[in-house]
Amino acid sequence: MKGHIKYLDGIRGIASLSVVIFHFFHEALGSFVTVFRSRIFYTIFDGHEDVMIFFILSGDALSISYLRKKIEKTIVYSFIKRYFRLLFVVFVSSFSVYVLMKLHIDPYRKAQYILDNNSWVGEGLDFRPKFYDFLQYSFGKVFFGDAQNKYNIFLWTMQYEILGSFLVMLLCISTKYMKEPKAYILATSICLILFQSYVGLFMFGLFLSMMRSEGFFDGEGDITKNLLLILCLILLIYIPNFIPSITNKVDPGYNILKFISCPLILLVICQSKMIQDFISRKFFIFLGKISFSLYGIHYVTLKFLFSYSVNEIGPYEYPLILSAIMCVLITIYIAYIMSCFESRYINYVNRAAKLITN
Repeated sequence: MKGHIKYLDGIRGIASLSVVIFHFFHEALGSFVTVFRSRIFYTIFDGHEDVMIFFILSGDALSISYLRKKIEKTIVYSFIKRYFRLLFVVFVSSFSVYVLMKLHIDPYRKAQYILDNNSWVGEGLDFRPKFYDFLQYSFGKVFFGDAQNKYNIFLWTMQYEILGSFLVMLLCISTKYMKEPKAYILATSICLILFQSYVGLFMFGLFLSMMRSEGFFDGEGDITKNLLLILCLILLIYIPNFIPSITNKVDPGYNILKFISCPLILLVICQSKMIQDFISRKFFIFLGKISFSLYGIHYVTLKFLFSYSVNEIGPYEYPLILSAIMCVLITIYIAYIMSCFESRYINYVNRAAKLITN
């Protein structure tokens, strides 16, 4: 198996940027600038599919170390790191919201009327901020409970990340007791995916990692194979949003076709050297390295910074689009700063995890 797999960072980078664009333009500006609610825009920047792809990548990443070394403590080590790595971004983004709420900075209340949109802009934060409540949310309820007062509603994914991570850990340890572990994991993940379970996506990520560890994705393939895989990728992105009988509205949500297409998208990318080379460009790799910080902090910039700019600009289409672009760029910059601190924090977590597992 290869060392660090660059194209996986590239996928994370593209998916994280797509989520940010989806929330800023499709969700926040969509009611005011209708082109951002068009089916073609939604297909290109589909935040729903991006989240599901993140779940698959999590299952893949969590199992890589174990499949390389076949040492059980490596998977325990990965799971310990997982909680604390998620905690950093959760804490920073939630604390930012808590402080802004305590300072009574709430530009989103007015902005929702200017944009004629309550989704993400006016939704949420309808409670009094309390420090103990914030701590409960950041350290526990966002991961393990249904928090009533949510300081970052985009972090609903954390419960699935913890559950999926724990499941992957158990499956990795259990593979040595299975006669056909790949077949079992693939069959179980397919069943869960057909029932639209996010847990099945984590399991499929583990399956991809197992296939890669056995060299299934090695080799570049000829030009014909790569072109066919590119065509398959386009169709897999296009189809879930363009079948009227199943997706009869612009925002089809988490329909069954998306649960099926996301694993296939990752499978296609893993087999195409041309696609891998494209998504391994430096900008996508950079975004991949800051992807979780970008995901966590963009709720803050959308809710407060962008809402403030909306209040200052007023109901003017092109200035608002320019403002949204600027806010996305600022979000990327803030995420980069966060990731620098996160890397130092992760170093301490790594040392602590090694002490525990040794």
